[in-house]
Amino acid sequence: VEADSAALQSHFSIKKRKKACLGKKGVDGDGKEKAPTTNLLDLRRAQNTSIMLSKFRCSLPCLREAIMLLDPAVLNPDDVHMLKLYVPSDEEITTLRAYEGPVASLGIAERFFLEILDVPRYRERLSCFEYLHAFDDKDAEVTRNLLALSACFDELLHCKGLHELMEVLLAIGNYMNHGSSMGNATGFRLEALDQAIRTRSKIDSTTLIDYMVARCGAMGQTSILNFPETLKHLDEGSKISLAHTSDVVMQMRMGCKAVVAELDLAAEEDPLKAILMRFVPHATARLEAQLDELDKAQQLYADLRRLYGENRGDVSESEFCARFVRFAAEFVRARHQWESAAGITHEKDKEGVASPFKRSLGDSGAMLCSAAVEGEGKEESLGGGGGEGGGGRG
Repeated sequence: VEADSAALQSHFSIKKRKKACLGKKGVDGDGKEKAPTTNLLDLRRAQNTSIMLSKFRCSLPCLREAIMLLDPAVLNPDDVHMLKLYVPSDEEITTLRAYEGPVASLGIAERFFLEILDVPRYRERLSCFEYLHAFDDKDAEVTRNLLALSACFDELLHCKGLHELMEVLLAIGNYMNHGSSMGNATGFRLEALDQAIRTRSKIDSTTLIDYMVARCGAMGQTSILNFPETLKHLDEGSKISLAHTSDVVMQMRMGCKAVVAELDLAAEEDPLKAILMRFVPHATARLEAQLDELDKAQQLYADLRRLYGENRGDVSESEFCARFVRFAAEFVRARHQWESAAGITHEKDKEGVASPFKRSLGDSGAMLCSAAVEGEGKEESLGGGGGEGGGGRG
């Protein structure tokens, strides 16, 4: 087969590239001179701003329009946060306004700042955008936390089984401390709950909580045995700080005041005006509801502290609830152990079942244990006396 060299040459030959005029600085591959870039900003500032702007997939005029309209389809919270980090300073604004040359010769950072120079109250506008965008999620979280705290406090206030158990614990403490300065107490500090967990028999590994579960089970005290199940919000409430939640509520109210101020300052033709006029009534109503829930939670916690004699200011609500979480968890462990030893498989079988711990603890038919107990290898008294401000239920 004869090859057609002319055809091959025309179809498949490699074109030679034109050599760029590398000897001249600022010249492109076609030999045309590039227009020099005019820098008005500090080079590092301009570079960082350019990197920030590279994250946006829109033109500078479109970005400005999104800022004017507070358009969430273009700007998300992270975008707004970045934009707030690159607000032109007064000095930069003066320099940009004094520039009279062609805009096309400026860098992208300078052109972006020129675009937003006429955006009314640019920094405050971005803050409004940030607040509006985050409001509903933050409101839902605050409301959820306040409702959980109120439910937790209310359950601790009205848990009959827990209050009866506190009376049993107080009676045991007074029996064990009989004849001492801590005997005949009218109440005890909540630290005693942790002490009850640590206190063990000198005969075996039985804890004081094991003993109370066995005695309450033998006497058919189902309301006491089942008290942990009535504290449905205790664990959740122990993980929430009422003080922190209160701070968030106050911060949201302050933010709303700033938004209202922007509403008053916005011109009638400014799109921000219409947006804020729709938002402010909604936010105001939600913040009032938050404040009502906060007042309710704070009042319930104050009532709870009075009930349990914990009027000291050094106990946070999280630690207050955490004591009951630990106590309830240990109580459940002891109850499961007692049920397993007694062969109880159904809830209705709990009543009238003799305690499996009778033989090891002794049974005189009384509520209190006559065996000596010790905590962590040392004799330990339970209950702190009925001093001022002290006292659990009973």
